[in-house]
Amino acid sequence: MIIDIKVPQLSESVAEANLLAWHRQIGEGVARGDNLVDIETDKVVLELPAPKAGVLVEILKGAGARVLAGEKIARIDTEAAATFVSKAGAAAREEEISKSLPETSQGDFSRMPMPSARKILDEKGLDPADVAGTGRGG
Repeated sequence: MIIDIKVPQLSESVAEANLLAWHRQIGEGVARGDNLVDIETDKVVLELPAPKAGVLVEILKGAGARVLAGEKIARIDTEAAATFVSKAGAAAREEEISKSLPETSQGDFSRMPMPSARKILDEKGLDPADVAGTGRGG
């Protein structure tokens, strides 16, 4: 059975978040409770655990993608075995995901502004590269 992995309900004042890093790749087996991905809001970084054991068969949103609460980001097949998904297929899907990401989210994720800062930058029409960060690591 295929189950959808969705972004959990975010806090009341938070509308969006960023996917930081996937800890499992397409074709890898996951146990119930394994951390699949880290999700960053302007307030916290959340770990999203696998709700059931199975095989991660699809990643719909790659690292660096902006997501909303309840948005579908991946799929797990609870009846599949990890050997059924080829590594070539997983690599092709990962490349497809990275091509679909906006230019600013490809490459070095350490320089990406937090969602709240990105919103202000967008409102002011500023380029993130022109603004020096003041937090840990810039």
